[in-house]
Amino acid sequence: MLGRRDINLLDDHERPGLASWLVLAVGAVLAGLAADHYLAAVELNEQLTERVEQLGHRAAARAHRRQGAEPKSAPVVRQAAADFPWELVLRELELAVGDRIAILSLDTDAAALHSRISAEARTIDDALALVSALRSSPIVREAFLLSHEARKGTPVPVIGFTLQVDWRPQ
Repeated sequence: MLGRRDINLLDDHERPGLASWLVLAVGAVLAGLAADHYLAAVELNEQLTERVEQLGHRAAARAHRRQGAEPKSAPVVRQAAADFPWELVLRELELAVGDRIAILSLDTDAAALHSRISAEARTIDDALALVSALRSSPIVREAFLLSHEARKGTPVPVIGFTLQVDWRPQ
């Protein structure tokens, strides 16, 4: 058992078959693809890191500018919001809405005298009736339906919709 062994590395051994070469080729292709994906991910990471740094510098510059003084337009915006006829608008909305519509949000630009209203109604006819009621109001310059969709998955089927209302100056 401990006898001498004849080790000849130059001896012709059986050559690998076609299946072995195919496995080697597939492995080389997959290694190349993995390296390509890795390099793409590294490049994307560098781009995103650079973008985050740019945005950080930009935000720091804005914060530094804001510390000094209030923007010049702020008093004008505050005055426009104070002059906006909130009581009239809310009263008119309350009268127009009734009990078949739920207002979800009211976003108002007081300076431009317009509002965007998100609401839900049982039917599209209820939503259109709200638009019609608002159009007939003396404080509304224009009211129109921006979008609507049937919302499913609720116990009662509802129509979600968004209105744009332009108010008359008071």
